[in-house]
Amino acid sequence: MYKELVACQAAYSGYIVEFNNGSRLWINRETLLVGWFDNPQVPQKGRMRFQKTKMNLFAYLLEHAVRKEVSRDELLHQVWEKYGLKSSSRQLWHAIGQLKLSLFTLGIPYEFI
Repeated sequence: MYKELVACQAAYSGYIVEFNNGSRLWINRETLLVGWFDNPQVPQKGRMRFQKTKMNLFAYLLEHAVRKEVSRDELLHQVWEKYGLKSSSRQLWHAIGQLKLSLFTLGIPYEFI
């Protein structure tokens, strides 16, 4: 995960992630919304709705990858197979690329994930 990350805390239905520069990222798992605010590089507030699998991937990474590495097999099981979806390494790498691109669109550094 991104080295400028200061804190990631669970909120009512998601997470709030704080960065060294005071920027914050909020994630609402119920509504599938992700937002970025107090970003000095992007004056307006940005938000985006994620698809369920992308949100599951992002939430799993926030919950587990901040403190330790997560394996490919762990991600395939926890994000796809656990929900009855077919999984593959190709799907995982594509989903991670799409997640990075979505976050970058909001103004979050590409290397965050």
